[in-house]
Amino acid sequence: MDCCQHDRKTMSPLPFEKVIYFDFYDGPLAGYAMCSVCHQCFHFRVLKWDTHIFCRVFGFVPIEMDFDRVDKDIEQWTKNTVHILEERRKTDNDDLPIPKQTDYVNQIELIASRLEFSHICVTGSYLDKGYWRKMDESDKDVEDWFEHLGVVYDFGNLTFHLDKSHSS
Repeated sequence: MDCCQHDRKTMSPLPFEKVIYFDFYDGPLAGYAMCSVCHQCFHFRVLKWDTHIFCRVFGFVPIEMDFDRVDKDIEQWTKNTVHILEERRKTDNDDLPIPKQTDYVNQIELIASRLEFSHICVTGSYLDKGYWRKMDESDKDVEDWFEHLGVVYDFGNLTFHLDKSHSS
């Protein structure tokens, strides 16, 4: 498997062995991923998606973090939250507080929210395979990512017709 440092100009496997989803609706909307080769961690967020063609465009930015710690903290938070939601349902008491995320995860989220995306990824509903490249000046202030990247859905086939500045 190639490292995240290499662009993928065709649909090919992405290098993310470990992924944490923070927001999810019929596939990931935001979260963290770690390159399985160089172990670089990234924060990612969906920039555009279409449920009819199962296509998502994500922005990625490298971030320094302890991936396993975030994973463990979120797993514990999820268990605690599910427990509280079950208790709310059983007791009909909506006043039971939802647990707060750990300070470490909140700090990582705050840092990630202030960073500018450095990579673009076009994929289906999950981060298993896709098109991946570093962002450049042409990616500033994009209004329609599908049009900008040449995403075309043609009779069940999803293709990317990259503009001349990104093809080589």
